[in-house]
Parts: sequence; C-alpha cells; structure tokens
Amino acid sequence: MSWVSFEPRPMRSREEIARIVHGVSLRRGLDELATAIALMTIAVESGSNGHWWCPWNAKDSTSRNYQFDSQSDDGFSVGYFQQQNRRPGETPSGSDDWWGPMRSRMTLEDAADQFLARLTHDWRSAADNPALAGRFAQDVQGSGFGERYQQHWDEAWDVLRRALAEAAVPEPTLVAKKSGEVMGFVGDPVWLEDVLREALGDRLVVEPDWEKRGTGGAMGDVWGVMIHHTGNINETVSAIRDGVHQPGGFLPGPLAQCLIKPDGTCHLIAVGPCNHAGRGSYQGVGTDCGNRRLIGFECCWPTPRPELPGGCDTCEPWSAPLIITMRDATAAVLTKLGYSSERVIGHKEYAGSAQGKWDPGNLSMDWFRGEVQKDLDDAVFPGEQPMPAPEPDPDPVLPPKLLPEPNPRSDRQLLEEIWDQLRGPGGNGWRQLGGNTVVDYLHEIGCFATDLRHQLDELSTMLEALTTRGLSTTPNGSTAPRKAAAKKVPPKKIPAKKTPAKKTAASAATRKPHAKKPAKKTS
Repeated sequence: MSWVSFEPRPMRSREEIARIVHGVSLRRGLDELATAIALMTIAVESGSNGHWWCPWNAKDSTSRNYQFDSQSDDGFSVGYFQQQNRRPGETPSGSDDWWGPMRSRMTLEDAADQFLARLTHDWRSAADNPALAGRFAQDVQGSGFGERYQQHWDEAWDVLRRALAEAAVPEPTLVAKKSGEVMGFVGDPVWLEDVLREALGDRLVVEPDWEKRGTGGAMGDVWGVMIHHTGNINETVSAIRDGVHQPGGFLPGPLAQCLIKPDGTCHLIAVGPCNHAGRGSYQGVGTDCGNRRLIGFECCWPTPRPELPGGCDTCEPWSAPLIITMRDATAAVLTKLGYSSERVIGHKEYAGSAQGKWDPGNLSMDWFRGEVQKDLDDAVFPGEQPMPAPEPDPDPVLPPKLLPEPNPRSDRQLLEEIWDQLRGPGGNGWRQLGGNTVVDYLHEIGCFATDLRHQLDELSTMLEALTTRGLSTTPNGSTAPRKAAAKKVPPKKIPAKKTPAKKTAASAATRKPHAKKPAKKTS
C-alpha cells in the first residue's frame, strides 16, 4: 500500500467498521469467521497508524466524489478493500468491470458485500487456522503479498469482539441495481419455476422433483448464469438429470439447472448446485466455485458428425427457437437478481485455461450478452408483439359518507345556544350589529332594501318620462334634444327624490337661449 496523505482522524473507528461488515455478513447468512476474514483483509489493504482508512486515488479520480479520509496511489485501487477495475471511471463495462461501479467500491457496505460474495465455498474450514483464512482472503484479493493477511488474524478477532460487545450491529444499506431492489440472491433459487414460467409460458417443462434435486449442499451467493452446449443436439433430460460417462469417469448429475432443446423447450431439472462449471475462475465469481454461484443452462448443440474432425460441424448454426429461449430465460433470471447482461458468461470464459473448454461452441458471448441486454431493456424483437399499454385504473369507488357523531350536548344546551345566537349574549343584542339582535338587524336590512327599491322605481319612472318627451338630461341637469343623447350623464347624478314635474320646470328655467322652439312648447 502506498499512502499519499491522511486526514487528522479516520471516518470510522475500527470497531465501527467491524460492526458494519458483520451486518453485511449476517445478511448473507454468514458468521463471525467470514467477518474476521474480511477484517483481516481491510487491516492489510488500508490499515495504518492503528487505524483503518478509506482512501481515494487520483489515478481513478471519481473516487474523490465519495466520502474518504485519506489518499493512496496504488494502481487504481480505492476504498477499504483497495478494489480496482482494469480501467478508471465511475461505471466500468465488459471485461473492465472487476469490482463494479465506484460507488460500490467506496461504500463500505457494498465493498464488504462484494468481498464476502467471492469467498470460496469452503471458507468455514479456516476456523482456528490463520494461515488458511489468509489464503481465502488472498483468493479474493489476488495480492502480490498474500502471506500478509494471516498476520492480522489476532487483530481482526480482537476488534470484532470489542465491536460486538460495545454496540448492536446495524442493518446494512446496500446499493441497489434497480430502484427498490437488493442485488443478488443467496441460497437455492427456489423461484426458478415462477420466474421462468412468466418469461417462457408453455415453453417451460418442469421435471418431477426438480425442487429437491442438486449435487449436495446449497447454492451460495448467485452471481449469474453460465451457458453451455451439450455436444449433442439430441441430448436427453435423463442424462442431464442423472449424469454421464466421460473419459475421466462417471460425472454424476444433475449437470445443470435447465436443459434447453432445439425446439425452444426449457426443461427445469434442479434447484441446487449442479456439476456444470467445475474448475475455473472468472472475475467476480471466484475460483472453482462456479457450481455454487452460477445457474447452468445446458443447450442442445451441435449435431454429431463422426466423419468430421472433432465429431461435429463447428460452423453449424444454432436454431432460432433455441437462441430465443436461451435469451428469454437468461434475461428472466438476471431480472430476478437485479443484474445486467454482464452477469451471463460462457463456460469457456470461466474454465478455458483450467479445462480447455470451448463451449458454447461458435456462439459469440459478446453478441449473446447484447441480445440479453436488449431483452432486459424491453426491446421488441422481430415477430413479437409490443406490450399493450396498461389499462387505465378504474374510477375509484368512494366509501359512503358517514353521519357525524351524535352531539354530546343536551337539548337544553343546544336551545340556549340557539337563543344566544339569535338574541345576542344575555339577550342584549350583538355589538357587531349595532346592539341589534339577528332578527332586528335582518329587519333593518329589509327596510333599507325596500326603500332602495322605491327610489330605483322613481328614478326609472322619471327616465321613462324624459324619454317619452324626446329629451335627455345634460351634465348640468338641463334638457336637450334627443340628438344630444351621447352627452347624457349616468342616472345616478340626477337627484333621486325629484319628481318628474319639478324636473321639467327646472329644465325650462335653465333652458339655453339657442334651444329650438319645439323644445319650448313641451315645457
């Protein structure tokens, strides 16, 4: 480890780190030994000056976007476990993805979850054996100094015991691949029938007792899917279920969870670990643990051709129904796990160097991963019908209105309140209404309205009389011929209480000298 700088204090004490890591272990169904192996690793990778640190790295600069308490410059390594990808960047892809996005490497819970997921299945044999525990840590980390892990056995256990004695273990908060989902699944995938039935419909054939079948033990943390070819287009369910004779001896079944035939039928055979992956390794899966961490799909290909070198035509195409079911089944499993198409690999990608495998034959796994990703992204493939738009929600049925609760006051109390409201406090009227009761105030309003109506009636009569004589009022109250009607003032400026007779007299008295004679005759 090469350090550049430290903050004055680490983000967390060693005991806090131990409790968080142990919470992740418990979520995975693991025990204190698994936590101790993880803590041994942290002590080696990011321990210094009696503390465990979370460093960022300028060579993979996006690590600075997350919480850190130190800086290192060892390759692209970051965080408590010094996890790195082949290339820098926030979100790696393809073969560059060794330890996932930056957030999962710089977040303690997720970094610990990734480490624990890669422990080989026999890690429990390291109880009371520091050297063996160190080898399990080295199998995950691939360090150039693997012997150092065992040196921190005692430190890891001392910190863990103090941590568990001091406080409760927190519930881990893991980064989800999809909103609302937790990555992965630990244990036998008992959900396979339901998941595959939804994706495949009547293409799925469920074999009897599939849910009881496996080679022994239980599946671990399911990393993804492995694709195989059978070597024989006519392979049978019984061979995959019971086992086959090989040059090296008999290989007992089951040999895969599913057998997919050229007509596109998928036979569900087993739920537990199967003898399909064998020896090998793949980044993220670990070494020699594919049987427990990968769901195996055996696919019927190619046609036996004894007359050809190798016994088959290596250029033989795969049947379309076979490929479609392989794609749909793989996408269904990865959707359940919350993973992308990067979590499906071919047997040759895992076991090539260890076993010399070439399956799945001439199938390009990069192309196949692309097809699976299209399925995960809800692409509509040729010959498929797009998903219909969801039906609108029906109008909600509202519950019947409930009657109010019975009033707790007695009839006398209610009558007294009504009396007070009508008469005012103590029967003395309301101050807001000028000392009137409600009834008296309403009476005053009625009288005012009646008087106002009478005045409006008088005004209307006056205007009607003026109109009949062909005159209209001018702004100064005089009369003028009808043609001057455009200068008529609004009715409100005429004194409301003048009678039509007085109005006419006043008009004659103030008549202008140049008024026409017909107007004089009307006075």
